[in-house]
Amino acid sequence: MVELVDTSRMSPEQALSALESAHREERLAQAKGALALLRLVKTYRHPFKGDKSRLGGEGTPEVDDFVCLEAAAVLRWSPPAVSQRAADLLDLECRHPRLWEQVVAGGVPVWQACKIASACRRLSKAKALWVDATVAPFTARLGSCRLLRFVEGLVVQADPVAADAAAGVRVG
Repeated sequence: MVELVDTSRMSPEQALSALESAHREERLAQAKGALALLRLVKTYRHPFKGDKSRLGGEGTPEVDDFVCLEAAAVLRWSPPAVSQRAADLLDLECRHPRLWEQVVAGGVPVWQACKIASACRRLSKAKALWVDATVAPFTARLGSCRLLRFVEGLVVQADPVAADAAAGVRVG
């Protein structure tokens, strides 16, 4: 249950402190939800044996095809939105362990980490781990836009041939 705080009599310093606390609690709540969705995705087994799919990049486990439908009903999201989030979370855990640790600790917002994971999806697991190790020291020091541009550059550096092909540049 959320406890609402009366801010009408707070000083600016108290309001700033309350804002900071609420922001931290929000990040931790989002991390808690991400952990729960990841656990569901990894352990869910539909009563009727169904197919499995790999939602994330190389090195992530296959998951039951029905799990995103079940989670979509609970979250009131579309199944494709749940599939995207599940793919990002699987990538974070398996391919970006340093970034994932920062998410779980509440230091990096889930949405930001998911954008990084998504940007690296086509990379091999080894190259994704390299991006993770390279970007991890900067997540708390760079603003969101700058961090995401840095990641885009790292993705190009990790696989320049694929980046040229994606940009429509003729190679060779």
